[in-house]
Amino acid sequence: MAFELTSTAENSTKDWTTAYQYIEDIGDKRGYTAGVVGFVSSSGDMLQLVQQYTAEQPDNPLAAYIPGLQQCYRVGYGNAASHAAGTYLGTAFKNAWIRAANTDSVFRKVQRDMRKSMYWDDCLVQALADGVGPLGLAIHYDILVNHGVGDDSESYGGIVAAARASAGKPPSKGGSEAAYLTKLCDIRDDVLRGWGDYQTDGRSGIFRPLIAAGKFHLTGTITWSVYGDSYSFNRPDPPVDARVGSYLLRYSTTNAIGTSSSDITVTVSEPEGGDGGPGDPSLIANLVDTFDDNTINTVLWPDNYGSPAATELGGRARLPCGPDYCAYQSAGIYTLAGSSAFVRMVPPEKNGAVSEAYASFQLTSAAAPEGTAITISVNTATGTIRFSSNVDYWENNAVSATYDATTHAWVRVRETGGTLYWDTSTNGITWTNRRSLPTPAWVTTAKDISVILEAHRDAGTVNFAEFDDLNVPQS
Repeated sequence: MAFELTSTAENSTKDWTTAYQYIEDIGDKRGYTAGVVGFVSSSGDMLQLVQQYTAEQPDNPLAAYIPGLQQCYRVGYGNAASHAAGTYLGTAFKNAWIRAANTDSVFRKVQRDMRKSMYWDDCLVQALADGVGPLGLAIHYDILVNHGVGDDSESYGGIVAAARASAGKPPSKGGSEAAYLTKLCDIRDDVLRGWGDYQTDGRSGIFRPLIAAGKFHLTGTITWSVYGDSYSFNRPDPPVDARVGSYLLRYSTTNAIGTSSSDITVTVSEPEGGDGGPGDPSLIANLVDTFDDNTINTVLWPDNYGSPAATELGGRARLPCGPDYCAYQSAGIYTLAGSSAFVRMVPPEKNGAVSEAYASFQLTSAAAPEGTAITISVNTATGTIRFSSNVDYWENNAVSATYDATTHAWVRVRETGGTLYWDTSTNGITWTNRRSLPTPAWVTTAKDISVILEAHRDAGTVNFAEFDDLNVPQS
């Protein structure tokens, strides 16, 4: 859907798959604009594309134009870009581009690969870090395609950084999705005004009405207009090659010690109907809560249970740890297939417990028999952390270790390629795997997974377990 929205601005058609052969000078001071993304002769991405194409298919009609593309890149963006394209490339290059796009599947593949590596992977990670849905992902993608890679104030990285630093915080930091996406559009439009490229019916005009209508998931009938043309879709099934591939999700942080990162690769080997993209709200990674506003979000957590009741206090979910089982419980609407969930977990003090005083992070399914769950539990009565795949509330073969409050501060469950993993981390950034096993069938057969944050003790004085930053990327 993001490709279709951007394609209407780049190529005046929803069908981005017909844009491989597109090439023209649209008078925007970028020289020639071409292909499925809108590669341009002045910025270097068109040059990189043709270089990669030549590496994979040396005998191609565009290889001879690499020196001309290098000249266009040296001239760069500005009033001279059109002249450079016409002089160093010209009509012969445009004809060669069209011929390669129409006749060579390798050239079309390279365009898709470059779109992914240059644009899609980065905006996907950033949208996930912001905690936004499919509409937010589409906005990220369109800004990156339009403004290019970079951290200066006019490029994608600078625009996103400015929005995150504003009062309109992203949802992952407790902000309003509508306010944050509007701020992204505001900052982006300021850049376009500075370029003299802003139009009231231009690119932000695609997204602002959708934000106002609350179409964050891009479901149902979606209508928009750009540059005077109107379009619509009704939750279409994306083309095969918009989905197939391996996507690297990377969260990293840099400090005086160095750079640490956490990588997850999500692979789509064949098209899936309807949902399933990384922006799909049913992916469990998209259940995000900072617990920062001292009010339980009952939309995210409609099924809480136990007495005394759970609260939200001091920037954390707080669960009374007493003889009753007290929990936050999400709706059963998620899937762990190709996704992950992580949280900071602070277990209760022992306080006189005999054999149980625990905090537990659980994933359960409405369709599975009662007592079936994937869990990571810390029991301070025994001083252990336990990684289990429970049936009837227990697993004899569960993996246990001596609990360490620093080493096991963060816990994560993830599923990829038919394997289930249990991980821990000191900081929510760099993870250590503690256990893996083939994914139980109930984990991936339906979108009915609930997240449960639970506390319980068998004896002693009631106190609290706490949880923080569910699926909130750390830095």
